[in-house]
This record gives sequence, C-alpha cells and structure tokens, in this order.
Amino acid sequence: MNIFRLAGDMTHLASVLVLLLKIHTIKSCAGVSLRTQELYAIVFATRYLDIFTSFVSVYNTFMKLVFLGSSFSIVWYMRYHKAVHRTYDREQDTFRHWFLVLPCLVLALLIHEKFTFLEVLWTFSLYLEAVAILPQLVLLQRTRNIDNLTGQYIFLLGGYRGLYILNWIYRYFTEPHFVHWITWIAGLVQTLLYADFFYYYFLRFIGGRGVEKYVTFGQNYVVKWGQGHISTLHSGKEVDLYMDQSSGAGFESKNIYGSGLFQMRIKVPGGNSGGVVTAFYLTSLGSNHDEIDFEFLGNNDGKPITLQTNIFANGEGNREERFLLWFNPIKHYHTYGILWNPYQIVFYVDNIPIRVYKNQNGVNYPSKPMQVEASLWNGDAWATDGGQTKINYAYSPFIAHFQDFSGLSGCYIDGRSDNVATCGSSNYWWNGGKYQRLSGYEQKIYEHIRKKYMNYDYCTDRSKYQSPPRECY
Repeated sequence: MNIFRLAGDMTHLASVLVLLLKIHTIKSCAGVSLRTQELYAIVFATRYLDIFTSFVSVYNTFMKLVFLGSSFSIVWYMRYHKAVHRTYDREQDTFRHWFLVLPCLVLALLIHEKFTFLEVLWTFSLYLEAVAILPQLVLLQRTRNIDNLTGQYIFLLGGYRGLYILNWIYRYFTEPHFVHWITWIAGLVQTLLYADFFYYYFLRFIGGRGVEKYVTFGQNYVVKWGQGHISTLHSGKEVDLYMDQSSGAGFESKNIYGSGLFQMRIKVPGGNSGGVVTAFYLTSLGSNHDEIDFEFLGNNDGKPITLQTNIFANGEGNREERFLLWFNPIKHYHTYGILWNPYQIVFYVDNIPIRVYKNQNGVNYPSKPMQVEASLWNGDAWATDGGQTKINYAYSPFIAHFQDFSGLSGCYIDGRSDNVATCGSSNYWWNGGKYQRLSGYEQKIYEHIRKKYMNYDYCTDRSKYQSPPRECY
C-alpha cells in the first residue's frame, strides 16, 4: 500500500465520521440526502461480499466492516431515529435515485473484467458509487445551504477522490501492467461530481459568489447597544454577546425588510442562566410596533431551557407559545428561522415548523417594516419561574453565540417609507405557493412537535383570555 491510498482511505473514513458526528451529537441530518446515503449502503453491500470468501489483511477487513456498518447506521438514523428523522428534508430530497441502480446494473452486466457473480457486483458498485452523489448535489442546489459539518463532509469526500487518483497514477508508474480502465473511468466521473460539490463548499466557506455567499457579521449587521459586551470572532463568521451585572448587548440588521425568510445559527448561554434571555427577532419602530420573537429563557441547576415565541401586531402582544425542545440548545448551534410573508408567519427550528400564525380576516397581523435583531439581556422580572428566579451574577459573564449572517432573504424597504405592499409580490420566492401554507409532510411533523414539546399556549390560557382570540380558531 502506498501513501496516497492510505491517505485516501483515512480521508474517506474521516468524512464518514464527520457525518456520523453531525447526526449523532447534534441529532440533525439537515442538508444530507438520504437517497445518496441509501445508494452508498448498496455500494458497500455489493462491493464487500468478498469479505465472506477471502481474507486479504486485517486492515482490509477492518475498513470494509467500518464502511458497511457506518453506511447502514446513517441510513437507520435518518429513517428511524425520531429526533434525526424530523430534521430530514424529504420535500427537497426527491431525486429518483432508484433510476440510477438499474442502468448501473445493466452496464455492469455488459462491461466487466470477468463474468462472475462477485466480479459483476464489484463492477456494479463502481458504477453506482460514481453517480451516488447526484441526489446530494440536487439537494444542495435546491436548499442553497451548507452547514459547517455538511461542508466538511463534502470537502473530505472530494479529498478522498483526489488522493485515489494520485494513488492510481503512482501505481501506474511503479507497478507493471497496472491498468484498470473501468475503475479509472468510474473514479474520474465520481471525482468530477465531487469537484462540483467542492466548488459549492469553496464558495460557502471562502467567500466567493455562488449558491450561498460567505457573509461576515459587518456586512449585514451593526452593534445596536452594549458595545463593550460583543466580540467578533473567526474573521466575522461568529459573534458572541456577553452579559454581566453592568450590561448585556444587542445587534441589528443594516437593512429594513417588508417580508422574507430570516435565519440565524444560535447557541445559548449554559450554566446557571436563570433570568437571562437570549433573543432573535424582527421588530419595527414606534410604540404601536410589530414584532416576531424567538426568546430563550435561561434556567438553573440543569433544568431545561424554554424557547418562547411571541408575536406583536400594532403594539398588541401576549401571544406567547413555549416549547421544551428535543435537544439541549446550550450544547450545539442550531438554526432558527422566521418566515414572514403576506400569508403566514412560520417559526422554524432546524427547518422544522413549530409555530404558524396565519394572516386571516379580522386578525391583527404584522405589516410594518422590520429589522432583524438579536440580543442578550436581563429578563429576570418574568423569564424564569414567573420572575421568582433572579440572575446570579456569580456565574457571569453569560455568553450567547451567533453564526451564519447570510440568512437574510428579504425584501428591502427604504428607511423613509412604511410601504410594504411591493414586498408581497409573488416574484419573491418566499411569497410563492410553497410558502403560503405548510406542505402535507410539514403539517404532520408540525402537529407532532406541538403535541409533544409545547408546554404553554396562550390560546388555551383561560386566566388570560375568557375566550380564545380570533386567530386561535
């Protein structure tokens, strides 16, 4: 074995471990194509049947078992693990991957080195591996987003293919009669597809123009308050807000919007953070303001963090809904999103809808131009145990972490204008039919989340409303 093959194997192994890390620790498969993973499982299952008929080396057997086990584990997680499966974007991952299997099998029956059962299956696995990435590539193009771990997975896959090409070149010049046209051509096709994937990764993390441009904090946001309690890290890719007894901090978008989809990756303060509020929201100016809120309510002694959502329209709020999430928001970054258009407001957690507020006749609905804001502040008058738990500053500073400042897909409003009518145009993708209502799959998972994880709904609070507000019907 030469150094290029060893490096290629280790890079391939690292790519699988990164994907398993994302799925197992974060309990998320967002951005990952189940269809590609199913194809990889077929690839390894058909390629490594010789594990039962021949022994090459301990290393060879170990690597085969690792790739077999990991590929089927990933498929199992995405299909059957409750928390992970909820993050799978089945509405976008629609490539008809089974249509790749039959042509590859026919090609293997026609073009092979030896017509035996194991050899045909080996050749089939080469052809199928060459195109197995296609569903993932289509999913990327549709969602236009790569998170950090998914991007690293893609990068490592590209590196694995590149190192294997170097391995073949090395063996061609050092081993007599080393010619394997089927392996070379299939590998070259696969490498070209990974090169396309690597291009998206490069754009996402280096900063070129393309699917999703790398954006620093300063390009889209400015500090609003607490100047001494905010730090910009990693060349503007991350911002930390600090809170101690003297102050918290907050930032706001440079632009004002009239509709859109707004997202942020957030990790909230850990430890004894009772009374501390981390917020991500849209808000307008003035006393009769509109506002759409995510608020994380801190807690003490290992008790869970509560996620509260609220909506203000024309100065009227008191529309709280609270959730105990299916993960711990202090451990990892998660993506929180707000869709706001003329038809509905949807709150998303890792692309899962947890709350919907419809624009119905007779219902107050946010319609003023709004900015995107985030803040870390003292809410101990109400946030934890109804205000009974006060902030213990012995545990300060409390730190909230924010990433992904490119998640502003919205209709800009001139700061001198209050007219948002043009922002309702169907020319904006977030106003299109797909975003006017939940899909059947989204509705199903939405109902499940609310039934299992929502622990307060203002619509059923009879101490606040004798009869539910109009929007609750």
